[in-house]
Amino acid sequence: MRRTPSRGRREPFHKVLPATFARLKGILLFSVLVGLSFSVWQSFLAPAVRELGTGAISGFGLGYGLGAVFTRLGISHRLDTGSLRLAGISALLLCGLGLALVPQVSQLHHLVVVGLVCGMSHGIYYPCLSSIASDRFHPLHTGQAMTLYVSASTVGMALGPPIWGAIADRTGYPLIFAASGLLLAVSTTIFVLSVRR
Repeated sequence: MRRTPSRGRREPFHKVLPATFARLKGILLFSVLVGLSFSVWQSFLAPAVRELGTGAISGFGLGYGLGAVFTRLGISHRLDTGSLRLAGISALLLCGLGLALVPQVSQLHHLVVVGLVCGMSHGIYYPCLSSIASDRFHPLHTGQAMTLYVSASTVGMALGPPIWGAIADRTGYPLIFAASGLLLAVSTTIFVLSVRR
C-alpha cells in the first residue's frame, strides 16, 4: 500500500532555501556588515583605550551590558512590531556614532556612557532584525533562517579583525573606529530605506 504524504508535512530545507533566499539576501548582507563593524570594538578596544588605564575595557563592557539588558527588558519589545521594527534597526546609527567616539574619549566614565549607548542600540536592533528575518523565511523553517542570519554576522566578525588590523597598522586606531562607525551608519541607512520601499 502506498503512503500518502500528510498535509502538515513540510518541504525539505534544500527546496525551500532557493525560493526564499532572494527575500533574505539583503538581511544576510546587512548582518555581515554589522558583524564587520562590531568586530572593531571586539578586537581593538583594548589598544584604542589603553591610555585610560586597565579598567577601560571593563567600563565599556559594563555600560554595554547594562544598556543591552535595559532595552531587552522593555523598549525593544515595544518596537518589535510592524513598521516600528525599522525604527528599532535605526538605533544602530547611535552605535555607529558611539564606535567613532571610542578613541576620542578621555575619561573612563565617558567610555561607560559610550558603552551604554552602544549596548542600548544593540539591544534594540537585534530583536527587530531577527523578526524581519524570521518573517521573510518559510514559516516551517524559521530555525534554519535564524541560523543563516546569525551565521552572517559571524562571518563579518571573522573577516573584520584582519581587515581592520591591516588598516590600523598604517593609520592607527582612531581611523578604524571612525570607519567602522561610518560603515555601520551607511549600511543601516541603506537597509532601512530599501526595506521601507
